[in-house]
Parts: sequence; structure tokens; C-alpha cells
Amino acid sequence: FGLQHKGYNNTIVSEYRYGFGGKENNQELGLNWHDFDSRNYDASIGRWMSLDPLSGKWATYSPYGYTLNNPISFVDPNGEDVYLFYAVESDNEADNSMFWQAAITRAMDLMESGELGDGDIFKATQVKDLGKLEESVENQVAELSPEYGETREFGIWSHAGLDGPIGSEAASQGGLYEGSTQLSIEAWGNIDFNWAQDGNSKCGFYGCNTGNATRGKSFTNIISGLPNYEGVEVLGQTTSSYPSNYTNTRSSNAKMREGNFENESVYMVGGNRRSINGKYFQEGANPIEISKNGTVTGKTFQPGKKKIRKGRTRKKKG
Repeated sequence: FGLQHKGYNNTIVSEYRYGFGGKENNQELGLNWHDFDSRNYDASIGRWMSLDPLSGKWATYSPYGYTLNNPISFVDPNGEDVYLFYAVESDNEADNSMFWQAAITRAMDLMESGELGDGDIFKATQVKDLGKLEESVENQVAELSPEYGETREFGIWSHAGLDGPIGSEAASQGGLYEGSTQLSIEAWGNIDFNWAQDGNSKCGFYGCNTGNATRGKSFTNIISGLPNYEGVEVLGQTTSSYPSNYTNTRSSNAKMREGNFENESVYMVGGNRRSINGKYFQEGANPIEISKNGTVTGKTFQPGKKKIRKGRTRKKKG
């Protein structure tokens, strides 16, 4: 929990006070607290020294506990973070249900892991006109950041292509071309997300082919090189994207196949084909591409629930 070990060895305690969580250990008045920007933290008891401003929304957790009492697995960089999730709204109810529930699933996973917890807030929003995205994001930042801190993660769930997310209406400004429902790279570069400055923020584009590099560089790779995404991990699908209960396997239940995704764990995962003989099937999902500062840093399955595959045992003859 960050408490210094003293009194039983000859180790000299360094005057460098930025250790646990990368935050300053304040030794004034013998308090020995850590300054986490928005709140002070006492490592001797593993607790915040002021009430979680969102305690009323987290009834099952202590309003003072640090990272659900699990500092080995989880971090809380400043005690407060903002998560902004968007789902494109259209006249297709199945699409609306799918994209909205995928955004909610991401938030629920973050809550379950403890990454989104004490002092954090997430806001999910539907949008038709991507030309209004800049205004929406910046208005939410202006509203939420003074109380809840900087933006930890942005995600958008939509139909998409090699040029990025596709809205359901022509972009009112910043369109790729006149009448286009997609935004230009310049328009994506104009959005002020107010990212957290510790290099651990994420920006996810979960629609089809946003991380597809068949034209040399993928949309998300290009986006990651823009000044307003500096230090941010940008995620994009390397192939077409389909709804699934898991991040590493294309798998859906009967309810989802009927276009009803309410109260389901929904992930948009990469796949190669829509169906076989008109029927949905299970297959391994394709990974997403991760880029940072204009460079592809790897490919992996997106965060979330993974299906554990059981191996088969063959019986030997004789």
C-alpha cells in the first residue's frame, strides 16, 4: 500500500519522494501522506483521507478504500478520472442496442476491475452527427473535469471503415467530404479531450477496420500521431467487427442474434466472415491494433471477458 519499510535494516531512505503511484510523499508535520492531486492518501492504513465524491453511487464499496484493497493489481493515478463513451444512434434499433450495450459493457468491466471506482465518473452518450462530437466532448470535459479530473479513456462504438467511425447523419462540420457521415483527420485532431498526462490514457475506435493497415497506415495509427493524442494508446479493429459475448472469440447467444443486446455483455470483435449458410457460428476473434505517438506498438485482444477454451483429450487405441 506504499508505506515505507523502516527500522529493521540499514537501507538509507532516499530524499526522492515520488514513489508509490508516482505521487509525492508529503512528510510535513509528520503526516506521511501521499499527494494524489485531488485527495491525500495515507499509506499506513491504505485509505483516502477524504470522502469519495461519488460515494453515493458506489454503495458496495468503501468511500475511503484505495483500489478495492488490491494495490498489486490496480492503480488509481489521481483519485479521480473521467471516462467518455459514445455510441452512434441510428434508425436501426438492433444497431442502437448493440452499440449502446457495448459502451455500457466497457464501463461495467472497468467498474468490476476497480479501474473505474472511487472518485471517477463515466458518461455514455448517443450521437448521430459526428460533426457535433467536438462540441459534445469539450462540453463534457468542461462540466466534469473540475470535479472529477482529467480524461482517462474515450471510446466510440459505431459502424466504421478505413477512414474511421461512420455517423448516421451527414457531418454538420469537419466532414471527410461534402455530405460525408465521417470526419476528416483534421477534425479528429481538433478535439480537446483533456487527457490525463501520465501516459496511461486510452482512445478506442471499435468499428470495422479502424485499425486496418491495408493502405499503409491505419486510421487509428494516423490518429495516434496527432498532437492532441500524444502519449495516448489508440485502439482500432484490424478487420470487420461483430458483436460477441467475449473479446477473444466470436460468440453470440440467441437473444443477441435476434438483435436484442439489452443486459448482455457485448464486445465488438474482429472477424473474417458474417456467417456460414446464414447461421452464426463461433470462431477465434481477430486482435485489435494498438498505436501510440504514430507508431504501432502491438496487437492484442481488447480488454474484457475472455472465453477459456478447454482442450480435448484423445484416447489411444489398444
